[in-house]
Amino acid sequence: MRNIGRNGIAIGAAIAVAAVLSVPAVAIEMTPALKKIINAANKEGQLRLHMGASPVGRSKGPKAAQDGINKMFGTNIKVSFKPGPAYAALGAKILTEYQAKQPASSDVYIATAIQLVPLLRRGLFIKVDWRGLFPERISAVMVEADGRAVRHYTSLPGVIYNKSMTAMVTKTTSLEDFLKPEWKGKFVTTPYLAGFDVLIPDEVWGAERTRNYVLKMSQQIGGLLGCGAEPRIASGEMPVHLIDCSGSAAFEPKYKKVIGLHVLKDTAFRRYGYIAIPKNARAPNIATLYALWYASKEGQDSMRLNMGYDQTDHPESRYAKVIAGYIDRGYNFRDVTIDWWASKKGVIKQHRKNIKLLRSKAKKRR
Repeated sequence: MRNIGRNGIAIGAAIAVAAVLSVPAVAIEMTPALKKIINAANKEGQLRLHMGASPVGRSKGPKAAQDGINKMFGTNIKVSFKPGPAYAALGAKILTEYQAKQPASSDVYIATAIQLVPLLRRGLFIKVDWRGLFPERISAVMVEADGRAVRHYTSLPGVIYNKSMTAMVTKTTSLEDFLKPEWKGKFVTTPYLAGFDVLIPDEVWGAERTRNYVLKMSQQIGGLLGCGAEPRIASGEMPVHLIDCSGSAAFEPKYKKVIGLHVLKDTAFRRYGYIAIPKNARAPNIATLYALWYASKEGQDSMRLNMGYDQTDHPESRYAKVIAGYIDRGYNFRDVTIDWWASKKGVIKQHRKNIKLLRSKAKKRR
């Protein structure tokens, strides 16, 4: 585990703020290794994305990626998108397909450490020399799991809310505040307890405290709502969502005027989303170019426009500036990396028990 130092992030974010205004595009060097991937990608022809809409940029993201890849690498490939399951369910599906010697439903797998670690242990993903392919934009820290995963985005778990609730939400400083009587029935949580898994390790909250909180919270919530349901928050139907997966809705052009993000000290996590390429992908070379393009300045611009978030290891990161603002207010952010997750024994098992507890209590209340 690594806690982010105040001065390091503040300085880095200050540089990022200036860089946002003037960072030029960084050309990728056409090395022999990259040319080989480009040639193979042209033969593959099509990249298939099958997952939730948010990680690919909703309706505009796949086309933006297609155009961006073709422009950056001189290819003539297509990117198709079919809505699919959430991270964990998709990972299980791809693993089953791999074991059955069937092609993967999605050529790209995007997920966070909690979903990736069990799949990495099963040997599901290929190793890529990400740093060697694009050293100008992919730093050593962005490459994890011995090259089998590369950081794709950073999320800020917290409270997303309809701005009509600003006064009430911004008074809260911890998860415990949402157990107060005035909050009963006024917020929802996810049916898979997004973000609560990071509380379980002993050095954070510990298993017992986390379980007790979930039990109490189950009596407070107004319902269960998965991540990616921003229209219902924007409309005011479900005005407060605790804990949201990424906080990105507050920065999406479509929602930023009506949806806000409030990070609690309990949820001060710098949580990474990764790209990994299944061994049974039909277009592994296009998948590689997909990840490389999103690491580019143009790719990050597209990510901010269509997804709301970005990757904080890049100098122009908007999320780095947001994090720096919270650090100035006394927050200590925790990096939720693959290595950090892999060292936490029993957390996934306990998290599943907490999910079962939440759903059973919620069901009894209906």
